[in-house]
Amino acid sequence: MEIKDFLLLMWRNVRYIILGLVVGAGIGFAITKIQVPVYEATTSVFVSRTRQQSNLDMLSLSDEQLLAINLQLAQSRPVLNEVISQLGDKISPNDIQVSAIPNTLIIQIKVQDTDPQRAATIANLLVQALIQQNETLQSERYLGFENALSAQIDQVQLQMDGLQTQ
Repeated sequence: MEIKDFLLLMWRNVRYIILGLVVGAGIGFAITKIQVPVYEATTSVFVSRTRQQSNLDMLSLSDEQLLAINLQLAQSRPVLNEVISQLGDKISPNDIQVSAIPNTLIIQIKVQDTDPQRAATIANLLVQALIQQNETLQSERYLGFENALSAQIDQVQLQMDGLQTQ
C-alpha cells in the first residue's frame, strides 16, 4: 500500500474519526467535572536539640535516632488524636505522609484533603502536636532521671546519717 491509499482510507472513515474524538473529549470533560480535586499541603520540621540538652543528656541519642523517633512520633496515634481534638473533625491517616528528607535532619509532612485550607491547617496542627508530644516525652524522661537521682541522694543521705551515728 502506498501513502495515497492510506489517505483515501482515512478520508472514507473521517466521520468515525471525528465522532471518536468528540466522544472521547466529552467523556474526559465529564470525568473532570465529576472528580473532586485533592489539594496537598506540605510542611517541614527541622529536628534538633539544644546545645545544653545534648551536653547533659544521660541517654544520648544520635541525630539519626532522634530523626527516626520523631518520624514515628509524627505518625503515632497520640499525635493524630491531638490534631483530631483540636480540629474537631475526623482525619484519615491515609491522607498523611511523613518522611525524612535524605541526608538531612528535616521531616517533611504532606497532608492531602479536598479543601486546601483544611489541608494546611492539618499540616500545621500536626507540627504543633509533634512538638508538644516531644516535649511531654522529654519531660517524662527527665522526671524519671530526677526521681532516680533523688532516690539515690536519699539513700546516700541515710547511709551518711547511719555512719555519723556510729
